[in-house]
Amino acid sequence: MIFHKSCHAHGLDSMVMKRLRDVKTDKNYYFYIYDNVFKMDYGNFYDEKCSSLNTWNYDLSYELHLNKPRVLLDSVRFGFGDYSDDGLSETVVLKTTNVTWDFTKCPHKSQTHKVFRQEYEKSYDKERWFAQRELISDSEQKEELNVFVIRDLDTRKLYTYCFLVKSDKKAMNRKQTRCTFTEIDYPLDEKFIEYCDYIKIDYGRIELIKDKNLGWCIIDVNNSPGGGPSSVQACDKIASMLLKTIV
Repeated sequence: MIFHKSCHAHGLDSMVMKRLRDVKTDKNYYFYIYDNVFKMDYGNFYDEKCSSLNTWNYDLSYELHLNKPRVLLDSVRFGFGDYSDDGLSETVVLKTTNVTWDFTKCPHKSQTHKVFRQEYEKSYDKERWFAQRELISDSEQKEELNVFVIRDLDTRKLYTYCFLVKSDKKAMNRKQTRCTFTEIDYPLDEKFIEYCDYIKIDYGRIELIKDKNLGWCIIDVNNSPGGGPSSVQACDKIASMLLKTIV
């Protein structure tokens, strides 16, 4: 049997489980998807029977690998682009260093936005905001690669499902702007799998941008995708992939 616990009532994991609720398995699995945003007691989230052998993302640590500065530092170690702020550009892209903070008090009311460097230096708390250079692709549209992953907990093989998200808007927001989603073949090499193994992610969505100078850059790792358009796009495929790993 596969047991489910979620922080998102309408997140991707909940959508997947609606399709797998009657599945029978030879052993018990625990699809317990924790989300740091909800400030739940991580220590009490899992059951005593949970382990890395039967529970997705059991060994994944937000503090060690999922906050924005760590995503950059870790991914660079595996050959992905280094988009750290070089101190030279007139503008910088800002991201919250911790998604549990109240970013709505920011004038731009967004976890990610671009400002002039002078404003960043003068008005922003450097402990709460992480500055990076803007990534620019060769495409005329805003373009982002979404890679959904699911691991076979018995063989440890990681399966992937990929699509390109494109938008004509200056800033891409999958929930608030009109985007197109195009399924594509896996375009990355083994270093991506090695990175996922290193941070111990078994389920989630990794977002990348292919900068025209830096190549592929990992910009975010989401261990608990919500119920937005990208999750709707991926749901049936992820449910099928998960099913193959447990029966």
